[in-house]
Amino acid sequence: MYEPKHRFVYDRIKETNKGKKTGLLQIEVTYLGTKKYFSTEVHLKPNQWNGSKVIRHPESALQNTKVKKLIDKIDEYIGNTKDFSLDGLNNFVKGRSTDDFLEYFETNLYIPKKKISLARGTEYGYHVVLNKLREFDKIKTMSDLTLENIEGFKDFLIKGDISSNTLYLQISIMKKIVHQALKDKKIHEDPFWSFDMPERVPAITIYLTEDELKEIEAFDPPFERMVEARDIFLFQCYSGLSYVDVKKLTTADITVEHDMKWIVTPR
Repeated sequence: MYEPKHRFVYDRIKETNKGKKTGLLQIEVTYLGTKKYFSTEVHLKPNQWNGSKVIRHPESALQNTKVKKLIDKIDEYIGNTKDFSLDGLNNFVKGRSTDDFLEYFETNLYIPKKKISLARGTEYGYHVVLNKLREFDKIKTMSDLTLENIEGFKDFLIKGDISSNTLYLQISIMKKIVHQALKDKKIHEDPFWSFDMPERVPAITIYLTEDELKEIEAFDPPFERMVEARDIFLFQCYSGLSYVDVKKLTTADITVEHDMKWIVTPR
């Protein structure tokens, strides 16, 4: 198992060699061959750093406390985080929101700006993505919204053997919620900024002819369940309702006007 490691790095960009009197003290964290640097915001002369602590500085105690606080914060994240990532550590160190993202997602199933309830089929799609995020189990808080985790979620969805268009739709739904969180100031940076969205493949719509519909109507299924499936399919064809909408249809959605029955549902 790979463990993140950290060490002090003084004057990494060689400021003291460019005429400056002091150099910045940073903490280098290495994980899986990748390095990330965290500033202690402590600037020192070469003789004020002995490799492990600040010395010969007018405020040595204060500067060492600053350095220790950053080290403690890094160690806290490493020790308490099940799925370590450098982006996650960066968010934690910068004090970004640890609000529950999944809870925000669930309570925010509304179209941004308009704030009107989603159509039934769209709402179903949002709940599918929410359940997929729960299965993925790596994006729980706002701080988990990193490029690395979003790419991981994309790979997770691909393993579910879904079509390109379904992948595009599900990532788009998540992106919409993330951007709403950005507008609500739950997060301060867009993790989708450098994310490569999956390609959307133009759908080829296949229509049934009137004769083909009549053939289906005339079909006599050998099982009762097939009779039900046939009738539901034909009902969808003639009503234009999706399977999800038909599944949720109730008698309350049917009204009578001018001696005719009408289906009245939000779309």
